[in-house]
Amino acid sequence: MHNPPRFMRGRAFGTAVLVAATLTVAPAGPVAEAEPTPGRLTGALPDGAEWVIDVPPAFNGTLLLYSHGLTFPGQDNPAVDAPDPATAGALLDRGYALAGSSFGTGFAVQEALRDQSELLEVFAGRVRPPTRTIA
Repeated sequence: MHNPPRFMRGRAFGTAVLVAATLTVAPAGPVAEAEPTPGRLTGALPDGAEWVIDVPPAFNGTLLLYSHGLTFPGQDNPAVDAPDPATAGALLDRGYALAGSSFGTGFAVQEALRDQSELLEVFAGRVRPPTRTIA
């Protein structure tokens, strides 16, 4: 049997140690994300639209992005993330996070789409990226 040259034996040993060290420190599975802090967050988007986010104690990873209906100029237009408190409570109890903004009045479709996109970025940065978003 032929013995490999001395420099090859050292390199093979070094490679084996490196592989063993890598296997030793590699995580056994996916790293669990920290649970976000439950509660209500509020703020404003660059266009001035106010937003609200509600995070349940046991967030299931799904964000429900709510769009309010038609509002008229001069009509009260607060940021809301559900059609009513009972619906919000039921969804939060099931682990859904809720988010909504006070985007424009009238047929503000372009504003709504822009604000929803920006609010999704706010949610990802302030809470965590959702695994699924339903608008």
